[in-house]
Amino acid sequence: MELTKKDTKMIQGLSVLAMVCLHLFCRYEYQGLYQPLIFIKGLPLCFYFAQLSDFCVAGFAFCSGYSHAVMFENADVKCYYKRRMKGLFSLYLNYWLVVCVFVVVGLVMKSSTIPGSASEFLLNFLSIKNSYNGAWWYMLVYAVLVFISPVMLKLNQKMNPGVLFALSLLGYAGAAYFRSYSGIDNQIVAWLALFGVTLFEYLSGAIVYKAKLLTRLSKIDGKLCSSKGLTVLKYSAFALVYITMLLFHSLVIGSIAVAPFTGFVIILIFHFTKKPLVTERFFLFIGKHSTNIWLTHMFFYSVLFKNFVFGVKYPILIFIFMLITTVAVSVVLNKILSLKRFLPCFKEMQS
Repeated sequence: MELTKKDTKMIQGLSVLAMVCLHLFCRYEYQGLYQPLIFIKGLPLCFYFAQLSDFCVAGFAFCSGYSHAVMFENADVKCYYKRRMKGLFSLYLNYWLVVCVFVVVGLVMKSSTIPGSASEFLLNFLSIKNSYNGAWWYMLVYAVLVFISPVMLKLNQKMNPGVLFALSLLGYAGAAYFRSYSGIDNQIVAWLALFGVTLFEYLSGAIVYKAKLLTRLSKIDGKLCSSKGLTVLKYSAFALVYITMLLFHSLVIGSIAVAPFTGFVIILIFHFTKKPLVTERFFLFIGKHSTNIWLTHMFFYSVLFKNFVFGVKYPILIFIFMLITTVAVSVVLNKILSLKRFLPCFKEMQS
């Protein structure tokens, strides 16, 4: 069975939780910020989870590529493009609101960096620059992906999935090299490296849909769940794979270059794990607020409210406090965006 809208929304929820974990705890210098309670080989346990959470952007890009491939298959190019432009404009309305709100906060707090000069504000407002918030780099990358998506998705329809994956993997290898292994002083080259990495993750989602990989795996999963013993074996295998990646990514290969691959495995485990209703509702709720959590969370540990969430001392409390803070902000932002008399063209955020 292929991914539904509910499935992709839950994966977006999982991905933004991973993003928060990555940004808070993927650091060797934690002294003075928080107090870990559990250590493995001298490293805090939260560091291991943070390292494995570097698939966060890959999760978002995968969902976008997958859902765009579904839309592209079920509509003509003109209709598809119209829907994507509408969705992109909705995303930018959300983004512009966040920019303006935190510029006002920066002015009130007399920040030395926000809003900065008029040109600095304009470049951030247009998502050309992300000096206000480092997590905003994905805005421009995603916008370009949307603009070129008809070409990419047409290639996905015409080409053999294996051939397209191999070509995109070659492109990813080059982009990952420039992103991770060479010092990049040229901002254009640095941006192209980020774009190249994300394009591979985006195409991976489209290729998985084209190949109907999840449907094929669902048939295998159905056989595994035919008895209680096989179900226990399946979940034991899931746990073993996850723990192996958890240790391997921190102790052997710490490079973010493996993120799309570990991330895909995590997405598969997540998708093929039967979830209680309360768990589904939780991930759907976080998925609903994922855009605002992504756009705002950095302000509460860096930039404007430096080390704010670290005040509760312990990693699990810090993580929960960050979620409560950003979801509360998201609720307010969504209320503002829903005021149709101010934003009559805004209906709902689209992935």
